[in-house]
Amino acid sequence: AFNGLYNLCQISSGASIDAACLLLNGETDIAINWTGGLHHAKKSEASGFCYVNDIVLAIIELLNVYPRVLYLDIDVHHGDGVEEAFYLSNRCMTVSFHQYGDDFFPGTGGLFEEGEGDGKKFALNIPLKPGISDDAFYELFKDVMTGVMGKFRPHALLMQLGADSLCYDKLGQFNLSVKGHARCL
Repeated sequence: AFNGLYNLCQISSGASIDAACLLLNGETDIAINWTGGLHHAKKSEASGFCYVNDIVLAIIELLNVYPRVLYLDIDVHHGDGVEEAFYLSNRCMTVSFHQYGDDFFPGTGGLFEEGEGDGKKFALNIPLKPGISDDAFYELFKDVMTGVMGKFRPHALLMQLGADSLCYDKLGQFNLSVKGHARCL
């Protein structure tokens, strides 16, 4: 904990909820929360520098109106907190492209973690080895997302675009350029 933590959580969460409301009210087609993306926080615990999961709060807001919301995560770390929140739901599909293996944080997001109950097959994990480059990442991304968009047909899309999947990041080990990362956007 640190001074200002509560205020930071209010700003981050409030901005994501406001972004969802702007979308729902038709005031914009695209909304960005530069302070958001805290995808590791769980219902009752902080995790991985994430204290409150602003993404989950925004998705809940969107699900008040839209029947189906897609969560897409191309951060180098698995979007475990968001996946956990919707693991039993068929209304929010979670798709995460992330580094996996060798005890890489958070250690979740295996290929066969796919949801349970009504949420079975609505959690899709694409675990990747270190070193993936722009072309290989994009081709995989394009193939997977073409299928997801065609079958799930979401009414809204929420994306987590963590910059730690860029090359030279101190935590991640992907080899993506800014242009390669943006190509997925």
